[in-house]
Amino acid sequence: MNNKIVLSSFFVATAWLRCQAFDFNEAARSLAMESYAVKSLNLESKAGIAELESENSLSPMDAEFGYLWGEGLTQNKWNISISQSFDWPGVYVARRKGIAAASRAYAAAERSAVMSQTLEIKQAMIDIVAAKKYLELSSTLNDSISRLYITAKTGVDKGEITRLDLNKIEIERIGIRKQLAADKRNYYSAVEALERLCATDVSGIIAALEDYPDDVLLPSDTYELLLTENNPAIFEARQNVLSAKAMESVEKRLLLPGVSIGYTYENEGEDKWHGLTAGISLPIFSSRKKEKAARIRAQLAQSEAVFAANQESAALKAQRARVVSLFEEMQQYRPIFESTDNIALLRKAVAGGQMSLYEYFGELNYFIAARRDYLKVQYEYHTALARLNRLTLLPVFKD
Repeated sequence: MNNKIVLSSFFVATAWLRCQAFDFNEAARSLAMESYAVKSLNLESKAGIAELESENSLSPMDAEFGYLWGEGLTQNKWNISISQSFDWPGVYVARRKGIAAASRAYAAAERSAVMSQTLEIKQAMIDIVAAKKYLELSSTLNDSISRLYITAKTGVDKGEITRLDLNKIEIERIGIRKQLAADKRNYYSAVEALERLCATDVSGIIAALEDYPDDVLLPSDTYELLLTENNPAIFEARQNVLSAKAMESVEKRLLLPGVSIGYTYENEGEDKWHGLTAGISLPIFSSRKKEKAARIRAQLAQSEAVFAANQESAALKAQRARVVSLFEEMQQYRPIFESTDNIALLRKAVAGGQMSLYEYFGELNYFIAARRDYLKVQYEYHTALARLNRLTLLPVFKD
């Protein structure tokens, strides 16, 4: 089965699975297409392609006017002439092929920029989800310690606990409030970062960001297929090779003679002359070094293409291994924090007299630290997975 058909089926299936939930990729892609960075690069690409196409036109037509005045009885005379030069016919064909390849390379570079901008926006959205989770944890802790403080204050009034115990709770509450304030600042910074990247209102998207994207870890073979068939960096390198080879062919053909044809009109009193001119150019010495330079550039482009493919493949394998490692680490935490509310259990234990305040705060700080560690691993996992799956951010490339 054709590789592109396989990838197209993969993208259709992925879109179907996401149709019932908030689609991170679609939201990030839409925002990226409206961003200043992508729009400006699109204009630069169009300008670059137009400049390339202008290089395959005829050289400017030469026009001359001459006026000669005589001495004595000799009449004055004047003449005009126009001429047009042409390269060897094969030059235009080869140059057109090179320009076509270079235009495809421009398109690939633009696609690569869209992919990078989409990933950056998606990462900003992931940052907001993470900030929300940290903020939720701090808010829960603040509510819990505040309720405990109210209970303890009543206990002090009844003589059930000491003022010293109440002060311990207040000190803990101050620390939790400081963390809550820091998490709020981090959340606002994450929101600001997304807003800076986008050229439109993102308040609706921010409100919809409740959990991490539902990305999945794909088989190694799928990533290798995406790498060869849907990686704009590798495609750009391939097109640069084709363009460089075409330009080498152009320089070889420029060693062949060019031609020029022209028309001349001369007037001397009653006498008038019309004439045609023809000539050839012999660029034997002027183009040999250019041909050598073009050949070296073609070899360099080929080496860069091979290097880019090897680099991308190595990076992909390393990224996938990191994602697997983070997933395994995250799975160790998940049963502990997603099945029970440890903070609520601790609050019930201290309220029921099953542990002292000293023990409560020791256990509370332990679980808080562990919970924040879990959130950190969860964030790193989804960040690494988003980067690994960056080649799925855009539909399969059609060259």
